[in-house]
Amino acid sequence: AVVPSSNAALCAGPPMMLVLTIVGAVGPSGRPKLPLVLAPLRELSMIRWGCEGLCVSELPYMGKDDEEGKSGMGLVGRAKEAALAAKQRALLDSFTLDGCTVQGSLLGQAKLLALCYSTTIAALIATRPRYQPLEGLSEEEEKPPRVAPPTPTPLPLDYQV
Repeated sequence: AVVPSSNAALCAGPPMMLVLTIVGAVGPSGRPKLPLVLAPLRELSMIRWGCEGLCVSELPYMGKDDEEGKSGMGLVGRAKEAALAAKQRALLDSFTLDGCTVQGSLLGQAKLLALCYSTTIAALIATRPRYQPLEGLSEEEEKPPRVAPPTPTPLPLDYQV
């Protein structure tokens, strides 16, 4: 809705997706430091919100086996659980995701989708076609044109009713 044609959209889409992918990247190196000018772009990256939500929701369950959960929570079980939780927190810290939550990720995605929809609607309203208002007709144009009545056509001789 923002670009004038589908060809322009095909040309503008991939570079924008590439920028948002690089800016919103979350990986083994964590989130890269960005210049202050590019920092707001991180909030516009759906890839960032998706990766954060996935990491935060899946990493706490990493390394838990069903057998460990069934063995009871004795002193050894609690020590293993605490060590595993510390390991998972350290892993989230290394990805710089220590303050992130799944709810925060979902809220970020919802805000981004609302922004995209509102921007699209605003662009469609701004670029809607404009029509010239109807003007009144002159006296000559108001009279309907005279149309001759249709002449009846004779039926063919071999016509049967």
